[in-house]
Amino acid sequence: MLVLSRKKDETIILKRPDMSDIRITVVRIDNRNKVRIGIEADKDVTVLRSELTAKGEGLPSNATSLSEEIAEAV
Repeated sequence: MLVLSRKKDETIILKRPDMSDIRITVVRIDNRNKVRIGIEADKDVTVLRSELTAKGEGLPSNATSLSEEIAEAV
């Protein structure tokens, strides 16, 4: 696991060969150390919280696309 420190509004870019980049930006950090991140990626990239896949059942029936997750976060 790679561990990086980022401040508000700083971005991490994941480069994938022959594919578009995935950008992860720290959007907000509150007083309780809760971090809100924004993820920019192609629509075909599925983004899930780990607790949704903890049972090893694959994609849950309530999985949403990246664009829906981003719209909900904003």
